[in-house]
Amino acid sequence: MTSQELLANLLKLNNDAAKRTLDGITSEEAGTSPHPDCNSAHFVLGHIATYRLEMAKHLTIDVSYDLGKTFAWGAKDENRAAYPPLAKLHEVLDDVGAKLAQRLATITDEELATEGPYEVAPMPKTIAGVLAFLVFHESYHVGQLGYLRRFSGQDRAFG
Repeated sequence: MTSQELLANLLKLNNDAAKRTLDGITSEEAGTSPHPDCNSAHFVLGHIATYRLEMAKHLTIDVSYDLGKTFAWGAKDENRAAYPPLAKLHEVLDDVGAKLAQRLATITDEELATEGPYEVAPMPKTIAGVLAFLVFHESYHVGQLGYLRRFSGQDRAFG
């Protein structure tokens, strides 16, 4: 399996896990958090979608979605009434995920080795390093969705 295939598979796994984790969660449940310092599941899903859009940007994929800075790093989980519906965020994950998979199927090792816009140690400052970090970042937040599911009183999504 190539690195490109591995990244595409991890993105699909994350996408499926996010859906399964939020299955049966109402918008109201997704919009609440267990503690004032914790983000809601709605915010976390928007954050995941925001950084999936960043992955698309780094791979020069044209997408029609723009979530602005609502869910960006450092943003506050506030003004929840203005968030796009959960279904819209899942649409972003599905559509952008498919486009990422298509692009990863054609990207060369040389393109992945080009200099990236930033470095997150221990990853190299390459497009591959940026993508690897962002997929890890996405996985981290999918895990948070699992805890938020349990806090809303739902059974585990897995196991």
